[in-house]
Amino acid sequence: MLRAALVTVSSRSYLEGTQLMFYSFLKLHSKFKVDLILIHDEFSKQEQRELNELFGVQCFKLDIKLKNKINQLTNALPSYRKRQTRFYSLQAFKLDYDSILYVDSDIIFRKNIAEIFELKNPFSACIDLHSMLGGKRSLETFSADPLLTTHLTFNAGFFHFKPKKLDEKIYEKLLNRISIKQFSKLKSGHTDQFILNQEFTKSANIIDSKYNAYVLPARQIEQKENVESASVWHFLRHPKPWKREVLVKRLLKGRRPSAQIAEWNLLFHEFSKIMNKKMTWKEKCLSGLILLISYRD
Repeated sequence: MLRAALVTVSSRSYLEGTQLMFYSFLKLHSKFKVDLILIHDEFSKQEQRELNELFGVQCFKLDIKLKNKINQLTNALPSYRKRQTRFYSLQAFKLDYDSILYVDSDIIFRKNIAEIFELKNPFSACIDLHSMLGGKRSLETFSADPLLTTHLTFNAGFFHFKPKKLDEKIYEKLLNRISIKQFSKLKSGHTDQFILNQEFTKSANIIDSKYNAYVLPARQIEQKENVESASVWHFLRHPKPWKREVLVKRLLKGRRPSAQIAEWNLLFHEFSKIMNKKMTWKEKCLSGLILLISYRD
């Protein structure tokens, strides 16, 4: 039997996103056997227990080797402190499974994607927004360079890999890429995505973008695949769908309403009701305003 895992990383500021990501996955994959794993560095035992009771999630504390590498980097380059959680995804390569799907916590599943776990390629991902819009990057600095003839770069918010088809020392190799020298050259501010592209871009299996359809808070991008028909929505950039107060202020100032953010909030209402997780009065009011403004036309 295939030993499969769905892995994410989270922090307290992303907890609502994490909860809805797991809920949306389980809602569509109730008969699919897969371990749910969360990598973190701040949840209390009580918070971990609640996640386990809600979804059956196994919470893994950040590996000390990875933590030390991140600390070395952020001590030398303090600008990465606010983004250090993004490096946690690399710990997925330390897990022992036949098939692993990593997803960011700002994702929701809209269709069954069980077929992803059956992929035979060593590493698979979807092209990133920059490549989707026709851009190219230097793999050395990850800076945009339209004159380059290079491989497509991929987004690190949704990727699948077969551990047994990768170098047995892949985790150590990825950790070694967290170097002060390398990140001193980086201009784009990327973290795990930079490392994973350096390691896998030339060999990555690029899969259909319906598995990682990008949703932006300010505008909707043009894509070959219709966002509405996508299997997975990935809410890029900020504010995230659960940052309701910021979103409402923007909407009241005339920002274009997002049907995708409204759908996220509708799904969160469903999750709260079914899982008996009470929303605060403020959360309910703000969420209601988002739905009202988004659907008023």
